[in-house]
Amino acid sequence: TKANGSPNCFNNFNVKGEVTLNPGTYVITGDVNINSGAKVSCDGCTFVLTDNPASGTGSLDINGGAELN
Repeated sequence: TKANGSPNCFNNFNVKGEVTLNPGTYVITGDVNINSGAKVSCDGCTFVLTDNPASGTGSLDINGGAELN
């Protein structure tokens, strides 16, 4: 399954399968999970991990077999 994503604010960001992200800034509160076997493509993307308070910023997990381009 292929999916496309556009810059936005997300509460948690979980990637399974194949996704192509549009250029821009992605603001994420909560956790980021790139699952095993996922393929993420993006040219010109910025990811901002944040929360209020900042001490609540989530984790970033990239599992084995994931591809990031």
